[in-house]
Amino acid sequence: MYVQLCESTGKPDLFTEGSAILLWFNGASDHLYDLEIPIQFKDTEIGNRIEAIVEYAFERGHGSLMGTETTTLKDVIAMFDELHEIMMLIDKSMGITPIKGVYE
Repeated sequence: MYVQLCESTGKPDLFTEGSAILLWFNGASDHLYDLEIPIQFKDTEIGNRIEAIVEYAFERGHGSLMGTETTTLKDVIAMFDELHEIMMLIDKSMGITPIKGVYE
């Protein structure tokens, strides 16, 4: 997406890939501030993994890694992979047989 933005503005040096990733984490983590883990997931694997992914996003979007450009596309992919795993665990907890899809 950052490549498309740079190309569409005619300014290839508008910002780096690292800056774009940090911006993404900043925006994504904004949505997690008021996240409440449902009571049935408190102190469970699901709840613990949700807390960990929230911390992961905050650290990159608002915390100590913000502005360092040490966050990479691998971090974005790792976050999406973990979110998919959490969603499958939630499905299982509700008695739904999850089917892992392919995401691009």
